[in-house]
Amino acid sequence: MSNIIDFNAYKNITGVECGTITICVYKNPRTGYPFFYIKPDNENLAPIVDILDDTLKLY
Repeated sequence: MSNIIDFNAYKNITGVECGTITICVYKNPRTGYPFFYIKPDNENLAPIVDILDDTLKLY
């Protein structure tokens, strides 16, 4: 089973881009546990970043 999303399938999206959110995933070399760094390119994305943060904490 694959969780790969073909972003080329979304070429017909209409709307105005309001920002980009970058998520970097790291692994603690001592414990092996992952941790995340979430960086939006503008402050208007804060509510979405909060949702992503809460969701990734469950990982």
